[in-house]
Amino acid sequence: MALLHQDLIRQINLTPNGKLPPVLPLVLYNGEKRWKAAQNISQLIEISPGAAAR
Repeated sequence: MALLHQDLIRQINLTPNGKLPPVLPLVLYNGEKRWKAAQNISQLIEISPGAAAR
């Protein structure tokens, strides 16, 4: 989504109010095997100990 927003800003393709449009990320999977990828972004981010974690 960040790359999409960067591209929209670069192309000056904003809403009439000069803001970024809303983006709804959606993944449709129609494979035979069960979906095994992370379903939540928090499953992909390592939490560091200490102040950064707070």
